[in-house]
Amino acid sequence: MRQRIDLRLTISAGIVALVLLSACADQFKDRVRDSTLSTAAKEGPVLVTYSGISTLLIQDNKTQIVIDGYYSREEHMIVRKIEPDMPEIERAAKQLGLNRFFCAGQPSQNVVDCPAAAHRGLSYVIPMHAHYDHAMDSPIVAAMHRARLIADPSVKQLTKAAIQMLGEDNTQFDWSIKPEKPPAGELDPPKVFRTGDFEVALIRTPHFDSFVQHFLNRKQTRDNFTFPARIHEMGEGHGVSVQIHHRSSGWSMLIIGSAGDVGARLAAAGPRAKADVVFFGIGGLGLKPKTHRKSLTETIVEVTGARRIIPTHWDAHGQKLFNKLPPADNLALKPFPFDPLDATLRTLDELQTTTQPDIRFAPLLKPFDPFQDLSEPAH
Repeated sequence: MRQRIDLRLTISAGIVALVLLSACADQFKDRVRDSTLSTAAKEGPVLVTYSGISTLLIQDNKTQIVIDGYYSREEHMIVRKIEPDMPEIERAAKQLGLNRFFCAGQPSQNVVDCPAAAHRGLSYVIPMHAHYDHAMDSPIVAAMHRARLIADPSVKQLTKAAIQMLGEDNTQFDWSIKPEKPPAGELDPPKVFRTGDFEVALIRTPHFDSFVQHFLNRKQTRDNFTFPARIHEMGEGHGVSVQIHHRSSGWSMLIIGSAGDVGARLAAAGPRAKADVVFFGIGGLGLKPKTHRKSLTETIVEVTGARRIIPTHWDAHGQKLFNKLPPADNLALKPFPFDPLDATLRTLDELQTTTQPDIRFAPLLKPFDPFQDLSEPAH
């Protein structure tokens, strides 16, 4: 009898929690709608297109860079095996306007051999770590456009599986740029390279730590890895944050893929971590104590000097975005249902009051100027 009562109380508490989280999600959606940056400002030197989670297309009038490039957005990923959705990836590439790489004025059409200043089209695909929601589609996106894939050994295993899915393909895959493990007791310096007018720095940063993270790392990507696969079979690998500096305009941005304790690594990177705008993956941050959220966000602003923070990685991963062309006019991201995003938002609002970075959201699937309404570049 006691056990039945305890079970009923547990179920009731769960239902109440879901109702409260649903109400918080509605409030968060309202805030996103009211605080989204304008898509009218499309004349800036650098434009960004956001496709949910941490997937970003960054481009000027010559060169494109894709961060993560996860377009499959597979449903029910917790309970079944998943694999790249090839038709969805192709639709995404078409809708977003991804351009095949070529080397301007040069006989070579290979990113590696092409001078950086001559890079045109999509030159690099950079997954920030090897989890499914960041890296699963990255090798395919790179292959489709002859781009260079930034990959550590974990992403390399995904690449082998992707080649099997693609069949015969003449695209060259590249994983020669990878964050190596630093000597014991030392922090590795950022890996820096150029493409077109962009200068890119990869900064090793830790992933968000939670019980879900431990589940996802239960198995590391294996040598005989194939798709379809369970999400916990795609090990984290090396996590990086990405600083992108546009040389001619002076603007800079930093993309932080998850809400890990990144402060020490960013501080050690020095000027390479400075940015006018920070794209910050806030997934799971609301599960942490308020003091932790406050300390982390204040540290990020202090170290980077950011004047604007754009939260990412807050949406439900399984929502398809490209299965209808053209997309519906009212298409909007659905917040992740089990993340107390209202708590994270309160922390960001307090930050906006004290250190005064502008907290704004990225429009969905539409190019926008992330530096709009800011004064001259500070870094």
